[in-house]
This record gives sequence, C-alpha cells and structure tokens, in this order.
Amino acid sequence: MVTKDEAKKEIRRLVELYLKDKEKWQRIKETETRSKFIDQMLKALGWDFDSLDEVQMEESVSNESTKKRADYTFRLNGVIRLIVEAKAIREDLSKKDYIDQAIGYAYNKSCSWAVLTHFEGIKIFFVDEEGVPFRDIVLDDISRFDENFDNLWLISRESFVSNTIDKKAEDEGRKKRKIRIDEQLFQDLNVWRGHLYKDIKANHGTKYKDEEIEEIVQKIIDRLIFIRKIEDLQITEPILKSLVRQNRPNTYKELKLIFKKFNEDYNSKLFGESEKDEHEADKIEVGNKAISQVIEGMYKPSGRTVEYNFAVIDADILGNIYERYLGYILKKHKIVEGQAHRKEQGIYYTPTYIVNYIVKNTLGELLKDKKLNPEKIRILDPACGSGSFLIKSFDYLNNYWTKKEGKIAQTTLDLEAGITFTRKAQIVKENIFGVDLDSKAVEIAQLNLLLKLAEKKHRLPTLRNNIKIGNSLIDDEKISNKAFKWESEFKEIIAGGGL
Repeated sequence: MVTKDEAKKEIRRLVELYLKDKEKWQRIKETETRSKFIDQMLKALGWDFDSLDEVQMEESVSNESTKKRADYTFRLNGVIRLIVEAKAIREDLSKKDYIDQAIGYAYNKSCSWAVLTHFEGIKIFFVDEEGVPFRDIVLDDISRFDENFDNLWLISRESFVSNTIDKKAEDEGRKKRKIRIDEQLFQDLNVWRGHLYKDIKANHGTKYKDEEIEEIVQKIIDRLIFIRKIEDLQITEPILKSLVRQNRPNTYKELKLIFKKFNEDYNSKLFGESEKDEHEADKIEVGNKAISQVIEGMYKPSGRTVEYNFAVIDADILGNIYERYLGYILKKHKIVEGQAHRKEQGIYYTPTYIVNYIVKNTLGELLKDKKLNPEKIRILDPACGSGSFLIKSFDYLNNYWTKKEGKIAQTTLDLEAGITFTRKAQIVKENIFGVDLDSKAVEIAQLNLLLKLAEKKHRLPTLRNNIKIGNSLIDDEKISNKAFKWESEFKEIIAGGGL
C-alpha cells in the first residue's frame, strides 16, 4: 500500500516535471495528458491500475461532446466510489458542460464523488451538491503544494478505504440533500408505470385483469429502457425523444413500429413473440399523453440538471429498484404483510458488496485454476431474483477473457465489436443460468443480461432456456403448480455434473 509520504514525493516530482516545460505540456492532447500525468497521479494515490476489479479506464475519444462514459471508474469491494473525468491541460475546467459531464457520470453510477481534472487543476465534487466543488486544487502553485496535496489525498485509495473523504464532508456540514439515482429512478419508474397503468386500465380494463395490465406495463417499460440504453451507447439517435416531439396523432402506433424494427435488428423475445403469438403490449393502444410523459421522463430526472444515462446505470441498481417495486405491487394489492409474502416467495435483494464478495471468493477463485476451461463453467442461481449474482458472474467471466485476450474482449472499436459480442453472447448462453419462482423477477433478470449485450444491432440471444420460472425446491406438480424438474429443464448441465 502506498504511504502518504510516498505519494507526496511522487506527485511533487510530476508537478516539477510539468512546471519545467509548462508551455509544451499545455499543447498536448487529452490522451497524452492522461498517460503522462493523470494516470501517474492516480497511481501515486494508491489506485491499482493492474486490477480490472478496481480501475476501469475508457479510451480517449475525439468528440468529447458526445462521449457517454467516464474516463476512470474506481471501485472498492465491487462498489463504485469515485469517477474521474479527464481533459487536456489547455481546456477550461470551469466550463459548465464539463462540470455537468463529470457530475452526470457519477450520478448515473450512484456514486457520491466525481473529479474533473487536467492535472494542473483538480476539481473534486460531492455529487449530491450539484456544481459546487468540494475542493478546487491548482497544482502549478508550488508554494502551496503541501496544502494542495492534503486536499488531493482525499481522493486517494486510502481515503476511500478509511472513509476519510466522507467523514470530511460530514464534518463540513455537506449533508446529502439530493436524491440518489436509485431512489430517483425508483420514484420515476413508479410514476411512469402509473401513467401507463391508468391509461390501459381506462381503455382496456374490461379485457385485462389488473395483473395482466401490470405485465403489459412491465413489457413496455423494459423495451423503452433497452432502447434508451442503445441511444445512450450512441448506437442510434435519440429516436424516442424525436418521436414524442413530432406530436403524431398516434404516438404509440409509431412506437410499435420502432419496437418492430428493434425486433428485426436484435431478434429478441423482448421486442416480439412469433407472429401467431403476439405479446399483448403489441395489441393495445396507449394514449399520447401517457406514453409521451413516460418517454420524456426517461431523459431527465425530476428536479435534476443532469440527464439519465442508461449506458452507465449498473444492473444492480435496476435489481434494487425491482425488489422495491415488487414490495410496491404487494402493497398496491393490499397485502399488508408484504414481508411475510417475501419470505414465502424467497424475495430478497442482496446488497452489492455481498454479491461481489461471494462471487469473488467462489467464481473468482475458480478462475485462478489454470487447468480449468472457463468455457465449461456453469453458473446456476436457483433463486436468481433480478439476476444480481448472475450479472456479477458475467462481469467476472468477461473480465477474465478481457485479460486473456486483450483488446479482443474490449468494446472500444467497431472493428472488434463482432468478436466481442460473440464472446459476451457465448458467456450468457453457455455459462449463465437461473431459476426463480416469480415471473417478474425472471423478466428483469433476462432484461439485465440483455442490457449487458446491447451493442450495434447484433442479434440478441433468447434467454428463455437460461433463465426460467419455477420452484427450484419442489419437483412434484401435485405440491406446486410451478414445480421445477431439474433433469428435464437443465438436462445437459445436470448430465454433466454441473461443471
């Protein structure tokens, strides 16, 4: 572990190197700024750049205005603790677009701390206080180096391990005033569901039961979230926003055409069944006001200046929202003792850090065995819920292949996208399996896995054979109408002994 004195010595060396030829360094591009100074500064602060579990870096891009991912994401125990956005030294860090960009990245990752830097200047933001720098550091003033370094040490790995930076914020009265992404998205999702539910109930209430309407609403929301992710990955233009602003006489009819196009491009059960088995969401009509309110809301959270960025919202956030939504549904149906029902159904949401710990110490350890063929590993969660363990297992397997194959497993270039998708799709189809008693949980788990595969118009796998509905504890149909027969449902896995 890097000591504070060691870090101070190394960063002073970097500052002196910079000041020695300041005019030269101010002409370099962002890529070189990162490699020459910012990478070295962050390494000096103790972050392990050799660990994909701890540090995730994005490639530099030429068009900063359309970039959708942060330059650096730092994790501890699987939880994102710090987002860093880098700029070339010649750039003005006070530009509102740059500040909003850094804060937006962190907000959508449910991360409280963001940094905007070009090395000479370092702005640290407490994300819950939009636009207000927690610390504003200028490293080129060597006379104030000691003071500046003490502030810089707040974003060291050690500071986050010991929660020093959070304690500092609390001591200074920086209370968390804003709603975090998980809470905001949960609230907004309930509002969107309400708009759709009321409209469908009013126009189709005699045809569908309440539970059937909720299933239709969930399917529409799932599709819209997938499309928003594709938009935020810049695979397509913001077609949903464009649709509602055209103010067509029947917006939902036009939206169904978009769903059809996505089904042609991605070929997934998410967007369509067989022609003779069309999903009910494709048979109904939804009023313009309701569908427009939902789509507009998916771009900007209520009361925030930043926009939703579905390209970076983690699957565990969606899983947490699902768990809370299920409780909301139970309450809506007047099941007062929701906790009792949750116990009966086995419905619990496992915190991210626990999921990461378990997967790290099981699958992570297994992957260290060089004699084992990772392609033969089968991960099966018999009570998968919204898929938190399966998603984390996917991440571990994908990171394994990233390390093994290098850039082939990265999604940074279109040239490599086909190879990468093949690998990711193979992981999902061949390595990941789950069962859950609740059909809503299964649908969310499937969606979360499909979101991992969202890339340029690649055919998505159908996951009905991977994530299944059933009672994994009972195989007798006389006891349960959701009895699950392992030997027939996962025949090849059981025959192979599970590994």
